[in-house]
Amino acid sequence: TLTILGSYLNGLSRQPGSLTREELDQDPFQAYSLAVSQDFRRITQKGRLGIRYQTRFSEERNEVEVSAYGSLKELEQAENLAYRIATRYSLGTMARFTNRSTLLAGRENIFTIGSDFAYQAGPAAEFENINGRRGISVENEFRESLNNLGFYLANRFQVLPERLDVLLTGRFDRNAFQRDIRIPFGFSDSSRVFQEFSPKIGLNLKLKPSIALYGSYGLSYEFPALSELANTPLSSNIGYSINPDLQPQKSLNWELGLKGNLINPGSEFLRKLFFDITWFDYRIRNEIIPFVISQQTYYRNAAKTARKGLEVGIKSEPFEGIELTFNYVYMNFAYDRYLATIYGPSGTAVEDYGGKTV
Repeated sequence: TLTILGSYLNGLSRQPGSLTREELDQDPFQAYSLAVSQDFRRITQKGRLGIRYQTRFSEERNEVEVSAYGSLKELEQAENLAYRIATRYSLGTMARFTNRSTLLAGRENIFTIGSDFAYQAGPAAEFENINGRRGISVENEFRESLNNLGFYLANRFQVLPERLDVLLTGRFDRNAFQRDIRIPFGFSDSSRVFQEFSPKIGLNLKLKPSIALYGSYGLSYEFPALSELANTPLSSNIGYSINPDLQPQKSLNWELGLKGNLINPGSEFLRKLFFDITWFDYRIRNEIIPFVISQQTYYRNAAKTARKGLEVGIKSEPFEGIELTFNYVYMNFAYDRYLATIYGPSGTAVEDYGGKTV
C-alpha cells in the first residue's frame, strides 16, 4: 500500500506567561502584565508532505513499513526582549519490520525492529520587541540545526495463552544540536550531542476475556529542546552559543492500570461500556527548570520531582444513539528537592521549594 499525506497549518497563539501566587489568587484568568504589554505570541505557517509504503508477506506474518517526509515552517515569535523570525526546513524517515510467530508450544510472539531519523535546520534573526512590534536593527542572527537518530526493539511474548503477555522494549537515541552565530561577534559556534538508551518492561494480565490488568516500569530520558539550550551568563563557558552545562533529565516511570469493555447487545440500557483507569508515578532527576535573569528566561538542571496521578477514561452508550464520554485526571506533582537561586535587582537569594507543588 502506497499512501501520500499532506498538511498545512496557519495559526496564531498568544502566550499568557506565568503568574505569581498572589496574582493567581487575585485573578486566575489574567495574563502576565509583560505578556500583555509586549504582546507575547507565535505566528506559525507550516506545510508538510509525506509518503508511506506498507506491505505484508509470508502469509501476513511479516510486515514492512517505510515512510519519509519533508516540511517547511515559518515562525514569528514575540517574547519579552526579542522579536524572532525563523525558517525551519525538516526532513525525516522511518523504517519498521514486524514478525509474528509462534514459540514454545504455540505461544504467540510479536517482534518489531525499527529506526527513525529527523533533521531540522534553518536561519533565525532576533530584533528588539517594542510593545509587540519588531524593531529596526538585527540584534542576533544565527543558524540552528538539530537531528535525531533512533533505533528500537520491541518483543511481546504470550507467557500464558490468552491470559498473560510480557512486553520488552528498548530504544537508543542520539540527538545532535548545533548553532552557528553570525551576529553578534565574539561567540563561538558550538554543538552538543546527547545519547541515551531507554528500556521498559510491561505486563498485561487478562482477568476476563474483556478485562485486563496491566503495568509497566521503565527508564526514560528527556533531552533539552533547542530553545532551552541558549547559553546563560552563569555557564562554565559564556562564549559558547549553546549552554555547555545543561544535561538530559532522567525519569523512572511506574504505571498500573485496569482496562476493559462490557457489551450487552440485548440490553436496552448501557449496551456498551469501555473504561481505562491508570495510576502513574514518575520520579524525575535533574529536571530542566526555567529561571530568570534580567527578565530573560534560561534553563538549568535543578530539581528532583515526584509526579503521581490517576487517569480515568469512560465511554458508554446508555441508550441507543446516545454516547457518553467521561475523562478525569488527578495530578500530584511536587518537588522532592529544589534549592532555587533567585536573581533580582538587589542581588541573589536562595529559596527551598522542596515539598512544594510543581
